[in-house]
Amino acid sequence: MLAGVVTAFVCFLPAAAGASGAARENGRPLIAVFPPNSYGGHPQVWGAAQDRDGLIYLAAAGAIHIYDGSTWRSVISPNAEVMRSVIGTPQGIYWGSEGDFGVLEPKPGGALHFVSLLPFVAKPDRAFERVTQVLSVGRGALFRSRWHLFLWPGAGGPLKVWRLPESPDTGFDAVGQVGGRTLLASRGAGLLELHQGAWRSLPGSRLPPEQKVAAITSGPRGGLVVVTEAGGLFLYDGGGITS
Repeated sequence: MLAGVVTAFVCFLPAAAGASGAARENGRPLIAVFPPNSYGGHPQVWGAAQDRDGLIYLAAAGAIHIYDGSTWRSVISPNAEVMRSVIGTPQGIYWGSEGDFGVLEPKPGGALHFVSLLPFVAKPDRAFERVTQVLSVGRGALFRSRWHLFLWPGAGGPLKVWRLPESPDTGFDAVGQVGGRTLLASRGAGLLELHQGAWRSLPGSRLPPEQKVAAITSGPRGGLVVVTEAGGLFLYDGGGITS
């Protein structure tokens, strides 16, 4: 069954790539290309997301850029931080950067500005690396850095923190959502699921420590596909993991 997943990826990519040069639709996906001068920002984009209303968000150097299908607007970081991740939710637009994370909130005039959530983090937990992933969880958000996870429930907290010993052999590699489940790949510990505010291990999901997980997505028959950076794809069926 895993071979079918691989075939789907391979077949989709050439079709999408070919559409960009097509003069007519030909039944292929339409692709719009936005060069940096179209959104007025840095060419290096570290994160991108689309919310349920269709708005597109880009996390780039010094700003978050928002596209409504017609025009771009930019929210400039006051500290010229490199934005690493962003997500738009009904509760707000959450962002992560180098050692900081928070939400975009409107000023009295309606313009968005950056609001950091660091004041809700205890001082011993404020020394963390870049926040490279943000997920919408409940009425708040989950922020992931290499050795720290921050769960913000929204509406004033309290904020919850998980941390790992800082070592080359440890790391919160990836978080993802599949079928309403919030999942985590922790190096050396395997896959975990967020349940009632705590992480519980999924049996038989541990990978070799040299396998760094890049993404978690849905698989056949209710299983999960675990994408690694160097070892290819693995299939988790609820009781064990196979390549």
